[in-house]
Amino acid sequence: MRNVSMFVPVNVVMLAASYWSLLAPAVEMATSSGGFGAFAFFPVAVGFTLGAAFVYLADLLMPHLVSIVFLWAVGQEPSGSGQ
Repeated sequence: MRNVSMFVPVNVVMLAASYWSLLAPAVEMATSSGGFGAFAFFPVAVGFTLGAAFVYLADLLMPHLVSIVFLWAVGQEPSGSGQ
């Protein structure tokens, strides 16, 4: 089992960096455009959520993709290919 407590400060720093350098300017731009009114945060929230979902799915799929590419590189068929 991993000691997760040592990763907490890193996560907080990365979340703060993403907010101050990406999310806050995006909300400001959406607000200044005037097209969204009181819901200027909505496109930014949708983009943030889709980005988080992409990272999560990539984290789930990466071990499988790496093993398939490795087997392809050494010239073997991946197990479960149906042949």
